[in-house]
Amino acid sequence: MPDKDVPAAPGAAFWRPRPRRRLSGRPLTWLLVITVALLALSSLLGENGLGAYWHLVRQRDALVAERAALEAGNLDLEARLEALREDPEALETLARERYNMRREGEQVIRLVIEPEDGRTEP
Repeated sequence: MPDKDVPAAPGAAFWRPRPRRRLSGRPLTWLLVITVALLALSSLLGENGLGAYWHLVRQRDALVAERAALEAGNLDLEARLEALREDPEALETLARERYNMRREGEQVIRLVIEPEDGRTEP
């Protein structure tokens, strides 16, 4: 039996598929899509967008590294201070090196190295 001879179901005559509408026929939809796209772009690329976020992340990482270096330097200074408080030889070494101090009866010989340009430095 061919398909044409099959009777239609009751109520089937009233059902018709809706014609598809294109976006080109709906300017309001296009305006909404463009507005959402522009808002997304401005949030990504604007003053407080991804560029600013990445800058802040790099700045935070640099500050964390600087903090770690300062804490390590602080620990080194605390160890040196403790050594100066506890060890008289460390205190004597510092006095001899930095302040050119000497013991009684010792002579300090200071070497002056002339740079290549001929100037003498004190």
